[in-house]
Amino acid sequence: MKMKKPHSPLILKVTSGRIPSLVVSLLFISVLLGTLTFVYEIDGILKIWDNYKRSGYAIAALAYIIYISRIIQNAHEKQFKQLLTISELSESDKTKENEVFLNHRNLWPESLVALLIGFGHSYWYILKGVFEGTSDLPYYDSWRSFQIILVWIIITQSISIYTRNMTLMNRLSQKIKIDLLNLDKLMPLTKAGIISILAFIGAYSILFSTGIDLSDLSNPAVVVLVPTIVIMLHRPLKGIRKRIAHEKEREVKIIDRAIDGDIEALKDSRIGGNLENINVIDLINCKKIIQNTLELPVNIPTASRFVFYLIIPLLTWVAASFVDKLVDYLIK
Repeated sequence: MKMKKPHSPLILKVTSGRIPSLVVSLLFISVLLGTLTFVYEIDGILKIWDNYKRSGYAIAALAYIIYISRIIQNAHEKQFKQLLTISELSESDKTKENEVFLNHRNLWPESLVALLIGFGHSYWYILKGVFEGTSDLPYYDSWRSFQIILVWIIITQSISIYTRNMTLMNRLSQKIKIDLLNLDKLMPLTKAGIISILAFIGAYSILFSTGIDLSDLSNPAVVVLVPTIVIMLHRPLKGIRKRIAHEKEREVKIIDRAIDGDIEALKDSRIGGNLENINVIDLINCKKIIQNTLELPVNIPTASRFVFYLIIPLLTWVAASFVDKLVDYLIK
């Protein structure tokens, strides 16, 4: 019996073929820019960079999300398999878990909601004038509305994919025993959140270039920014801190019993496999190591890189804004 091919959301399906995802994104840009040029021709709008600028950056941001979603999906698949390898599941259960991960659920409900929200957003700000016949540029305003709806749909699909992947990874991590001396094996959870956030911030670096006002809570890009970052940090690591803290408490109690003379208690410890060569000094040092262990699978180099890359887009945006104001001042 032929196995049914796993379902993929549209945003992943378009980059799942033989055509490289980068080429797909470039084709996406070409089609939308071509459509925009046609709209300019109909409405008699000058085809100059100043007119293309805002829509052009938004199109680039959407193309980037399509491209990076495939990169993130591939990274999540790799990280999921790393967790699967060290999980306490049977081989048959591992196969089932992998199949579940690859078989995405249908995203039409979220996409429909995003479409309705995007339509409502664009209607009150743009389309109302088109429908009432008061718009001076009906085709261009219709294009802008279409672009807003597209932003809502693509951002919603990408967020749904990222969070769904990280939810499954977190669920799988519950089948992995906490090893306080080797928490690096849980690093795929942290990396999954970090790569998703950095990719998401990359899209916003492009959108910031369009002059987005971060105080405008009606803008879909602004509405989902902070909540999405919080979700991507929390979702893969949900419950991990509590499990590590509980294991630290248990391990310290065992070591304290061993320090007091009950060496047999170490049989239930991580270091219980080498009782003959353990002395009190070793136990005290081990206790300090356990107590100083971070309660999250994060190491300093990874955390430092994350903070560094996270602030780059913000600094770039601030610098660009400063340069624009400086140039305007010098021209005046």
